[in-house]
Amino acid sequence: ESFLPGYVKWAGLSSYRSEDYDSNKGDGDRVFDPLIEDVVRKSAKWSIDQDDAELHKFLVSMIDHVLERADVQRPQWLHYPKALLLERLGRLEEAESMILPVIRSKPKEFWAWHALAKIKEQSDPKLSLSYYAKSCECCLDEKFGVRVYENLGRVAANVGKVDLAKWATDRTAEIHTKQDWRFKQSLRDMLESDWYASAPDLANPQLEIDALAELASRGLYAGSPVHPGNYLGTFTAKNGKERSKISVN
Repeated sequence: ESFLPGYVKWAGLSSYRSEDYDSNKGDGDRVFDPLIEDVVRKSAKWSIDQDDAELHKFLVSMIDHVLERADVQRPQWLHYPKALLLERLGRLEEAESMILPVIRSKPKEFWAWHALAKIKEQSDPKLSLSYYAKSCECCLDEKFGVRVYENLGRVAANVGKVDLAKWATDRTAEIHTKQDWRFKQSLRDMLESDWYASAPDLANPQLEIDALAELASRGLYAGSPVHPGNYLGTFTAKNGKERSKISVN
């Protein structure tokens, strides 16, 4: 995983054939993404934790190239790693503008909230904490959310909410133990920290998470235009999902 991103950068864009930009249909309605899209998405994912600004710049430009020229079916799967790469490069406003439309169209996607939390961590850690909480609320599989809990604990400790930080750290350790995963050094550091040793237990973790998540949801639309209207009720659509009916005056 650590080798692929640098190799893709070395190979350059000229190593791809025209058919590598095409999607392919499989059995039924299944569509396979273009090969070049698959390559850049995995390379971006595996390069995020590498300290290599030139590599990050290359992959941002490669994502733009793929979005422009390949038969991309779901662009949000490229917007997400691009936002994380931009965050690593310090281009925070660009990163935020890249991920916000994804969240507004898919407000239940925990990975998008997680990306936004990382982007806001330096400029507004308290808001970042609410985004991490929202990501935890949306995550239905703890195996995928383990990094969310760890980051929630780290940021909670940084803003002085040590009881929440202790709960999130314990949750992270519990998931690692259940899955028989090795504890990373970052998790060991949190478990051995002074704040962890003195932190009280959190009385109602779910209540705390829900309250922070509500702040995240409200903040998402804080800059949106406001129009007068009337709430007319809730109904069940044909697909079984609940919808709200609103008239705009």
